Amino acid sequence: MQLSSANLAVIVTALSQVASATVFTGTLTLPTGDQRNVAWTNGALNPCDETTTIGSGSGNPCEQEFSAGGVGGFKLVGCGGNGLTLFQDGNFNSNCKFEPKEVGGCPGTAKLEQSFSCF
Repeated sequence: MQLSSANLAVIVTALSQVASATVFTGTLTLPTGDQRNVAWTNGALNPCDETTTIGSGSGNPCEQEFSAGGVGGFKLVGCGGNGLTLFQDGNFNSNCKFEPKEVGGCPGTAKLEQSFSCF
């Protein structure tokens, strides 16, 4: 199979957009009071509707594979340590910064709170 320069340009553009996306992690509190560890990207139009659950949804989100923004293979490493790091497919992706804030825009009484941004 031979890649044309146009096809290669499309692939490179898609990969660079994923590589440069900020991945956010936080807690989604449902109207029932149940809470889930979730992730989303800075490309999400409505983060409340575009979160993905990390692991079982509760407990420690570290070492649990998850996806964000339609891209998989992410894993948080270093929970409770000196620094939280985001890996993708076993490779370093980015360092994470503690930036707590309420995201807002969730329907009803659901609430999304950001904990970390990884960029």
